[in-house]
Amino acid sequence: NKKGVVMSLGNITLSLRDLGDLEGALRSSEEALEIAREIGLKKNVAQELFDQALLLADRGEMPAAVGKFGESIAAYRDANAEPDLLQARLERAGALVLSARASEAEPEIREVLQSLRREKSAEKEMLADAALADCLLALGRLPEARAAVAEAIRLSAGLEHERDRLDVACAAARVSVADAAPLDAGLRRLLSEAAKTGVLRERLEARLALAELGRSRDDASAAHELRSVEAEAKSKGFLQIAARAAKAHGGASERSGGRMVLK
Repeated sequence: NKKGVVMSLGNITLSLRDLGDLEGALRSSEEALEIAREIGLKKNVAQELFDQALLLADRGEMPAAVGKFGESIAAYRDANAEPDLLQARLERAGALVLSARASEAEPEIREVLQSLRREKSAEKEMLADAALADCLLALGRLPEARAAVAEAIRLSAGLEHERDRLDVACAAARVSVADAAPLDAGLRRLLSEAAKTGVLRERLEARLALAELGRSRDDASAAHELRSVEAEAKSKGFLQIAARAAKAHGGASERSGGRMVLK
């Protein structure tokens, strides 16, 4: 049952990413993609391309991630999978922001946001608002970023999906740092819990957000925590997070061959 094999490999890919085995996750996804193409599973082809793009972004290979997200978008369009297509477009826009191409990302995020508002999907709209906040922050438009993250927080009220709410909390923390304003107590608790109990990537993201908050408030322990996050992220191959932690504590990072490399 080759379709069953594709589904199993897809689940393994996600599990390995959660465990921090990015190389293993990529190998599993590549195997699933090969089989999905062989038997004509269009949506699974798109999903594997999407998962590979996420993994490339995790590893700090942002140009490759942007390109792979583009491949997944084309494949989702070919499979007539509109909801997944919108998610892929949003993730590609996020990769553009992290590639210092926020001006390209903004119209894409706004188009996706309009589509999600028509669908009246609070959870997906919440994530798009959080992505827009990060984009506007990168563009130096703090009042607009503040408004976007406030909308994401409003939409998150009552939602139970912790991973998605964590994305909002991280975006809110970044805006709070730029705004020199306190972070909502509930969101801070969510970050604190994720820093202790989330899967590896989530723990690192939450720890980074809290450490950046601490550094902006002159917390003496924040610099040490940022270096700790950088070291752990780098050791596990999460070079995108490592680069952001290095930047936050003043460490050096550079791009080489389309990949973020920390010195």
